[in-house]
Amino acid sequence: MGAKDKREKERLEAIHNRKSDVINAAKVIFAEKSIEKTTMQDIALRAEVGVASVYRYYTTKMELVMEVAKDYWENELSYDHSLLFGTGIEQTLQIMNYLSLKFSENPSMLVFMDQLDSFVMSWKDQYPMDEYSKMVTNNLPILTGIIEKGKLDGTIRKDICAQEAGGTCLDLFIALAQKLILREKVLKSSCQINVLTALAVYKEMIIKYLETAS
Repeated sequence: MGAKDKREKERLEAIHNRKSDVINAAKVIFAEKSIEKTTMQDIALRAEVGVASVYRYYTTKMELVMEVAKDYWENELSYDHSLLFGTGIEQTLQIMNYLSLKFSENPSMLVFMDQLDSFVMSWKDQYPMDEYSKMVTNNLPILTGIIEKGKLDGTIRKDICAQEAGGTCLDLFIALAQKLILREKVLKSSCQINVLTALAVYKEMIIKYLETAS
């Protein structure tokens, strides 16, 4: 690699690192102050960069919000299909276990997701929604395929629509996790329901709904 190519590589790596710093700072501030109340200046201070640098990478707050969402979905919520094994119903449980773990490990992500829909709606006439729609349904094709597999191998009921059941299960699972995390933040009570325990109960309900009668 020549000196010019090396300098260009280092420049691009530096930009990537600064953008990552901004995204990570935004995650923290969004969780602390809410998406709506956060300013680009708040994020710049947290990332220890000038606000001009933030605007250089993300020209609007909506653009930055979408990058944060994309980072969460790609790095926290995406599931590697190659890790799945077993029957359709067993693979469904694997997906649910994975999401439960991610939700419990990263409550700030759920706080962000809870605020995201409302914020996006305020920008829907100024920002293409196709990217957002694709992002929030990224696990649906996997789950739909798993349910179809289960219908074929006899572990999942044949009378359900795979896409409809998969979408409903995912939406309700995420909504319940958001509700529990927000309640936990508000109540701070020693007698509150454990999030993982509550999600385990709901997972059992999903499995019972999907599986064939034994």
